Amino acid sequence: IKATLRLTGKTSLDAFLIYNTPDAQDLVAGPLDRDVTRGMGAKITEKGGGLYLKCNEMKELPAELYYVYKRESLNKGVGTVPARDTHTVGMRLMPQFSEQFCAELEGAVQFGDTDTEPVTPDQDIEAYMGYVGLTYKPDFGLEGKPFFTAACYYLSGDEPGAPGDDNRWNPVWARYPQFSELMV
Repeated sequence: IKATLRLTGKTSLDAFLIYNTPDAQDLVAGPLDRDVTRGMGAKITEKGGGLYLKCNEMKELPAELYYVYKRESLNKGVGTVPARDTHTVGMRLMPQFSEQFCAELEGAVQFGDTDTEPVTPDQDIEAYMGYVGLTYKPDFGLEGKPFFTAACYYLSGDEPGAPGDDNRWNPVWARYPQFSELMV
């Protein structure tokens, strides 16, 4: 469920809620022969919501702010693997330097906890994401509008075998095209 509130002519606030179960086949558009929320071999029940603010008041510096909450309950076989409560807070800036040059800067932090008791002590979630990109749009006088982007993308992660908090970036509901549409 999504609702949009127009705060001004150039600023809007989206609010959304999501509730997914592995067997919600009646909510799927098109053919699907697998669990809707399958991940890591587990059946996931997920719910959450968020707010996404888009501010285009300054043409040279559009900005977006967001907050997303997600609760994952992972059911695997008879037992249950740890559930997660993840909060994501982020900001995206898209400065326009000229007709040919623009940039994109995004940073976000995740926090929350995992529910692993009584198997192991609960873990705190503390993860980070950063993206910086510079785009050049040459004017070749063609009908198409080619562009070239150089970017750096950072996602925090856990060190293998390291005990302690969960520092892996969680893509929340973005399961596939995180790195490339072509790889899918």
